[in-house]
Amino acid sequence: MNHFSQNHERGNILFLILLAVVLFAALSYAVTSSMRGGGKNGLEETAKLDSAISDNCTALIENSIDRLKLGNGCSSDQISYELSSGGNANPDAPLDKSCHLFHPNGGDVTPCGPYASVTVTTGIITGPGDTSTIVLTTSGAYLRCDSWVSTSCFLLGSADGVSFGGGQGKLCIRKGDGSDSGRATNFDATTFQDEFCAAACGAPDSVNGYLNNAPSGTVSHYLENDNSLSVYTGACTRVARVLSCNCF
Repeated sequence: MNHFSQNHERGNILFLILLAVVLFAALSYAVTSSMRGGGKNGLEETAKLDSAISDNCTALIENSIDRLKLGNGCSSDQISYELSSGGNANPDAPLDKSCHLFHPNGGDVTPCGPYASVTVTTGIITGPGDTSTIVLTTSGAYLRCDSWVSTSCFLLGSADGVSFGGGQGKLCIRKGDGSDSGRATNFDATTFQDEFCAAACGAPDSVNGYLNNAPSGTVSHYLENDNSLSVYTGACTRVARVLSCNCF
């Protein structure tokens, strides 16, 4: 009798253990399924939220454009998406900024979505006198002409196509701290010149003239060894100034 009772108790304990294992497995499966479902629902909710924000931004911009046209008499060509940084400027917009979407004189709207980013438009320099066209070299350098003397372009450089600094002679080719002492005093920037002319002319073109190495000045960018540009405002002993291409 005692032996039977012991076996019976052992059987009950084993049954309870097996039942606990089964319940634990079921609970784990339920939690995992719930988490998976929650993750999917979370992604769906995030997508819906992003879509709603995008739609709201588009509606806001479109309504503001309508208000500028009706209230301020702006034409489509005069609407300006210019940001406070100066990016996305529209030269056809009125000087009083009454057709500026993001200015108090115009739409007074906060930039949103894709309208909050600067759009850089690059092209081909039309010829001497062109100071607005931005060219992009194969090394990723943005360049434009600050001013001209005959067919010679006084260069301005930028690492992002937006921040060019002001005034000629802003492109440093030899630092004053000795960190690039391996460069010759008259640094050979032949490939940089070729890249500029190719980008400025729309096709490979030879350099007409030379890259004028001027004395030290206040600079905004530095010409790296790979012909890309980086922001630099430190000491500089040589700056790049004048360059001309045969297509000019």
